[in-house]
Parts: sequence; C-alpha cells; structure tokens
Amino acid sequence: MNVIIIGAGMSGLIAGHILQERGINVMLLDKGRGVGGRMATRRMEDAVFDHGAQFLTARSDWFINVVDTWISQGAVAPWFATHDGGPHIRYRGVPSMNALAKHLARGLDVRLSTTVVSIGCFDSGWNISIEDGTVLTADACLITAPIPQALALAKNLDLDVHPDELESLQRLEYDPCMAVMCTLASASGLPPDGTFRPAGSSCIALVADNAAKGVSPVPCLTIHSTPDFARMHIEEPEEAHRIMVDEAARYIKSEIVHSVIHRWRFAQPSTQHPAPFSTLHSRPPLVLAGDAFGGARIEGAALSGLAAADHLSTL
Repeated sequence: MNVIIIGAGMSGLIAGHILQERGINVMLLDKGRGVGGRMATRRMEDAVFDHGAQFLTARSDWFINVVDTWISQGAVAPWFATHDGGPHIRYRGVPSMNALAKHLARGLDVRLSTTVVSIGCFDSGWNISIEDGTVLTADACLITAPIPQALALAKNLDLDVHPDELESLQRLEYDPCMAVMCTLASASGLPPDGTFRPAGSSCIALVADNAAKGVSPVPCLTIHSTPDFARMHIEEPEEAHRIMVDEAARYIKSEIVHSVIHRWRFAQPSTQHPAPFSTLHSRPPLVLAGDAFGGARIEGAALSGLAAADHLSTL
C-alpha cells in the first residue's frame, strides 16, 4: 500500500513515520515552504522567532516516551514548569520549534510548496491533483490540514461517511491568532522563564522572549493575541499590529526597534471531535486527523496521527 499524507505538521509527520516503519510507502505533501505547520520559526536578520506553537507538553504514557526519545536525540529540551492542574513541563524544540519538525521530517519523502487543489476517487485509490498540473496516485489518503480546508478538498466526492459524522466535522471550529514579532534594543525584562500573560488584557494572551527561551541570539519577542481580538481584527492586520505593539510596550523594559505581524487563521481548534480521527471514505481509505481530534495541543495532534496510522496500517 502507498499512502499520501496532505499536511506535514505534527499529525502528518508522526503518521508518516509510523506507516513507513511498518513497511508502507508514504509521501507527504505540504503547501508551505517548510515542514511543521504551526510549529513555525522565522528569522529577521539576527533575530529568531518561534511565532506559532511556543511549547509542547506530554501527559499520555506514549507521548512521554516519545518526548524522552526526542530529548535523548537533542531535538527537545525542558523550558519551564507550571502547576495548572498538576506539574507540567513545557518543552521547547532545540534550537527552535520548527527544528523539531525538521528533525521529524528526516527520512520521509516530503514535497514542500505543493498545493493540492482537488482529490478524485477511482476504483482502487485516489488521484491527488497538484496546482502545477501534476496528478499523484495513492491507495489511501490521510488529510491533516485544518478541517475546513480538508472538507473543501473532499466537497465534490461521493463519500460514504455517515451524515451525522459529516455534520459533526462541519461544526468543528478554530480560533485565529495574530502573532507580532518584535526586535528589541535590549533585554525585555520579562520574568526569568521568558513568558508573560497580561492579566485582563483584551488583546494580548502571551508575550514570549525568544532570547530567554534560547531560540534567538538577540533580544526579540513573540506576542500572541487573544482569540477574540484576532477574530475581530483578522482582516485588519495593520490595526491589530499597532494595538498589540502599543500594549506590549507597557510590559517590557526595552524599546521595540522593529515589528511585523502574522495571521494564523486556524491557530487551534476551539471545539474537539470525540474520536481520534475520522474516516470520510472507507474503500479506498480517506482519513482525517489533526489536533481537532486529539486535542488543541501538539500532543493531541501527535496522538491523532498515531491513531490514524494505526488504522491505515491494518487495512
């Protein structure tokens, strides 16, 4: 069997490794210029920013073992601990979150800057049509993109999914997020762990110091908005940028030298599907996975990728 995975974020990378280890031919397609999805890192001159997911946690036995392996491989390191409902270590990628994604992509056939425009079914498999006119074929297809994007690819297919399941998928929603990246003239003055959550702020959810985190050699910040603020300003990035920079300046002890903004339209699911994956079509298999199934954390995306790979490898 050969499987095409659409999306090279955590779910896709985990599923790809598991399927390949079980002797299944795997190809991953991603429209981005790099792997990792929201495990994203950007460089501006000497400054380096984790501007998507800031950390990962491990709570299930399986993922704890996975993270321990990554630590032994030098791909992950503890960042700081919190005690929200119990002691939880926040882990960071080494040297960045995207570096962890690149680590996971090693040994996999990953095609980047590859936009899938449509999926077609034939008797024994799937035709995957690419923006450049290329058509790829696979015995099975796993889509790990955000659910609205996944369903858009499947909208013209004659699916055998139960109507109730399709309706539950269509109801899944995501929170957007605005991420402002700021270079600083000097150290930020944030707490030692490099994070700050302004109490009562209507626009800023988190300020993260990339230098304190060990990502950047020079002082710089990532500022994440609240979901409501992002929802209100998602089509007004310049206005959101101004408001967030003005407010962030109140919390730090340095001049902001330069800043840019990035919009995450599907930052994290605000609702969750009860199952770890969903099958849109059984024969040939068309499966959905991602953090909307496993939970709105990197671990959730990994668990969903694991479950989808387990399912596909038994067919």
